Amino acid sequence: MPGLRREEVALLAGVSIDHCIRLERGHLAGASEEVLDSVAGALQLGDAGRAHRHDLARAAAERPHRRTRRPRGPLPDSVLRVLNSMSDWPAFIRDSRLDVLPTNPLGCAPYSRLHAGAAREPVNMARCQFLDPAGRESFPRWEEAVNTTVPLLRTEAGRAPDAAT
Repeated sequence: MPGLRREEVALLAGVSIDHCIRLERGHLAGASEEVLDSVAGALQLGDAGRAHRHDLARAAAERPHRRTRRPRGPLPDSVLRVLNSMSDWPAFIRDSRLDVLPTNPLGCAPYSRLHAGAAREPVNMARCQFLDPAGRESFPRWEEAVNTTVPLLRTEAGRAPDAAT
């Protein structure tokens, strides 16, 4: 909330200012569901924000078992056959970080501007949406796309906050 001070969040959530400061700094290990829900309520977080906060707390509790991004293995031939058999529709496969993996021949068409200038593989849909100058034109309903992308990225960051980018 604009203008909401730490002390006000603590008061609204019913927690101490020190506890609020620890949470703010990312020290979520051991934070109870009730405290997380109280702070989320004080901040007027929506469902996606609450879920993200809980994912971060869960990941913090597992911190000794740091996760890293698993190397991506090749997709099974059966998946590639299904993808390529969809000749009448654009189709692609993406991972949880929004990297576009293989596409069928029409799969690049909706995002041709993004694929045309891509010097690196794979193309990342979120990077294209937010950082590529052609991003807005490549997503006809850009606002809707962004409202989908942000919660997906938050969820992935909550699942594996230490994963390599």
